[in-house]
Amino acid sequence: MAGELSQAGANRALQAGLGLAVTAQSVYLALATATPANPDTATLSDWATVEVSDTGYARQTVSWTSPTGDPSSMQNSQAITFGPFSGDPPQITHCFLCTASSGTTGDVLAWWQLTTAKDPGPGDQLQFNAGDLVMTLD
Repeated sequence: MAGELSQAGANRALQAGLGLAVTAQSVYLALATATPANPDTATLSDWATVEVSDTGYARQTVSWTSPTGDPSSMQNSQAITFGPFSGDPPQITHCFLCTASSGTTGDVLAWWQLTTAKDPGPGDQLQFNAGDLVMTLD
């Protein structure tokens, strides 16, 4: 599924593309039940209001492939697994990439709308396979 860069993500891409210093950071995938108003410019605090908060949920690290193709494209290089969930989280419709493993201090770099909403139950896991998350610059 194709993602959208947030304003913070686009700014970082532009800085790196023009040879300006960009600090390398770990990035984390988070699950959400909707998008906040204006998701492209929403802060991590805004996204946290729609983030899953069920017991057993935690943001997960993401690794990426090298850019390929024309237009340039990258995708997650390994499976990303959430859960098992202890309770019954609400339906998950979106995910977002951020620079914080927890909390609301950091940046949201990108977001995706799931092709099909997911509704995990108690004891279930939710997995994104390698290649499921795609980012393209053209």
